Amino acid sequence: MDRKKRYQELLKKRDWAREKLDRAKKALGSGSWHEDSVYELADSDSKVWIVYIENIEKELEELSKQSK
Repeated sequence: MDRKKRYQELLKKRDWAREKLDRAKKALGSGSWHEDSVYELADSDSKVWIVYIENIEKELEELSKQSK
């Protein structure tokens, strides 16, 4: 895949993942938890999106280095 295309694709994925992370963080801060397991699920979801975004940013950085 063309590096420029891949870079643009990753930027879109990162934006999408950040939206998902924002939703997960809002869910954590809502304070209307009926059970601890629901809170744990939202916390886990948030952590997954953080790692996903970190991986995308690493790949973006690698592509940026390769293009120099």
